[in-house]
Amino acid sequence: MSRVAPNRANSKGRRQLGKGSLDDHLHEQLSKILISLAHLLLRNGYGYSKINAVTKAAFVKAAAELHKETHKKRNIARIATLTGLTRLEVSRLLRSGAEASPGNVVQLNRAVRVAEGWVSDREFASFKNKPRRLPFSGPEGSFTKLVRKYSGDIPARAMAEEMRRLGMVSVDSGKTMRLVRSQISASRSTISSLRAMAPWVRFLTFRTENGASEQFRSKADFIRMSFDSLPQVRAAIREVETRRAAFIDGLLALTTGPSANNGYEISVSVALAATHPKRVARNKQ
Repeated sequence: MSRVAPNRANSKGRRQLGKGSLDDHLHEQLSKILISLAHLLLRNGYGYSKINAVTKAAFVKAAAELHKETHKKRNIARIATLTGLTRLEVSRLLRSGAEASPGNVVQLNRAVRVAEGWVSDREFASFKNKPRRLPFSGPEGSFTKLVRKYSGDIPARAMAEEMRRLGMVSVDSGKTMRLVRSQISASRSTISSLRAMAPWVRFLTFRTENGASEQFRSKADFIRMSFDSLPQVRAAIREVETRRAAFIDGLLALTTGPSANNGYEISVSVALAATHPKRVARNKQ
């Protein structure tokens, strides 16, 4: 991933696109990013309400940092103008450090709200907060009644399907619903994926000292590698790391080094992401 200093020809070309075209390009690329992230988050029960709360906090924090670059004193009205949020929302988020902790947003997930009602409401739980096995339908003490009481307008069948997908409920042989766990935990692979993205996102959002956006040239390749044994996998991983280090050394050899005569500069980000080895199921002949 490389960052190249903008040239006049490209700048002129961008002006000829017109504002509407630039907005269209921005919307298209942003949609691709958000759709990919949504796929990743939805598989872990991370719905719109939770990401909305985190996004608000992130926008306020970023706007406060941007405002700080040109003003010594923080101005809530200015931050509200930048983010499109109300001054009341901005003030609240700034008081809390502009951080949306999991504890503040977890209750926004309807499946979690249903599970919490299941363990705390005496109609659906014992005196020791132990969730009862519930029949799917019925006027009292049923899963349908539970969902109607704690999930708003979500139909019971849709909620049951989602909670089963998240591993929160199971259905026994008597077709009664059993609560397996009341919280949703993100998978390790999801956290690993987001951790791999973060350095690239920070690099790509880099801005020059005078505030002009950088132009990027990027290319990503996806390679699937197959091996007969785990020792071969480990040897390949070591070789990949060796080649990555050699590639970086090769890039450093290209530069002329810092000099008073330097007129151009590029920044290069090298990232390597790989899955853990997994056994491939072979079709029996």
